[in-house]
Amino acid sequence: SLHHLDDSGKEALTRRVYAALVPGGVFVTSAMITGGSEEADAALMAEWRDYMTARGEDPDEWVRWLVGEDDHPATETAQRGWLEAAGFVQVDTVWKRAGFALFRAIRASSRERSAGAEGAALGPRARGWRPGSPA
Repeated sequence: SLHHLDDSGKEALTRRVYAALVPGGVFVTSAMITGGSEEADAALMAEWRDYMTARGEDPDEWVRWLVGEDDHPATETAQRGWLEAAGFVQVDTVWKRAGFALFRAIRASSRERSAGAEGAALGPRARGWRPGSPA
């Protein structure tokens, strides 16, 4: 439902979620995405139409529900940028298809914050984390 917020609203909500999580907490969200250009948007729409047709649905019947006046999808890059700007680390697009994406991000631990951007860019195992150890 983040796609119902405008870009500044999405960015503000991302900061609020970051503040609400404990260090090491995980934020997972799904969102509508745009391609960032007419060509990329057309490719996403074609993929969506193919998906709906494969499900036995009539895409023309559903297209009016796909993006309405209250929908404000953003690019994958913008949404990942808001997560990173809020302080999240290990920001990842774990799934993407037909104009939708699933994002996962972790609130930085105090160790990651003190390590700076270089340490935050490393994966948890590269920083010495092991299952069962604190984030």
